[in-house]
Amino acid sequence: MGQIHYREVAGPALGGAEALLLLHQTADSSTQFAELLPELAGRVRTIAVDTPGYGDSDRLPAGAEPPTIADYARAMVELLAALGIGRVAMLGTHTGAAIALEFAASRPALVERLVLSGLPDYEPGERPAKIASAVDSPPLDDDGAHLRAAWERAADPMWGRDDLVQITRAAVDSVRALPDRHHGPLAVFHFEGRTRIPLVEAPTMLLYGDRDLFAERQSALAALFADGRAERMAGTGASPMQHRPADYARRLLAFLEG
Repeated sequence: MGQIHYREVAGPALGGAEALLLLHQTADSSTQFAELLPELAGRVRTIAVDTPGYGDSDRLPAGAEPPTIADYARAMVELLAALGIGRVAMLGTHTGAAIALEFAASRPALVERLVLSGLPDYEPGERPAKIASAVDSPPLDDDGAHLRAAWERAADPMWGRDDLVQITRAAVDSVRALPDRHHGPLAVFHFEGRTRIPLVEAPTMLLYGDRDLFAERQSALAALFADGRAERMAGTGASPMQHRPADYARRLLAFLEG
């Protein structure tokens, strides 16, 4: 799936994991973790990845079939092999959470611990309309209306982004992902995560903001894991690692340390 861009902060191995891999939501990039990375520096080696097609990772070839969540997970396997990293802890948010779940389900020997923030979950009856709505990205408009739409989406209070810098980063990432911004959501809408949960062997924490659109489903999802727990962060949105990075890092590290 092309060249993959990542950001890294130095730190030791932690709790049996050589590194912590961070996977962002659509249509953000690894900049979603810009506030979290300094909180983790020196505590654990951390690698924040731009999903293929987003951020500074390569665009997919024109006309290529939209990737599946399994395709994205295989790209992460290839990334770790290229970096010479074996067993990891993983943190994924929204689309990244689906990718991390699939990675842990398909490669259980590679995952020490798993943290999911806003794990997507849809009932079967919800999927057709979601898939139909995500077949293509919105068109580019001569008057730049697509730029305004990206800003309005990034500024939605549901995300809990804390300031204009965060909103601007997210809006720019969304525009940069055009014309294939829809690939990530489309993969999520097709992904049946509940069928993959029983294959996960790693201890798992669902760490999420209480304004996340999937918030009310997280406790029930955590109960499906062999070793799962849910932890709600009150007063935060769907990107709690941006809203309260120090608090998020404290909870994350406590879980990784076991």
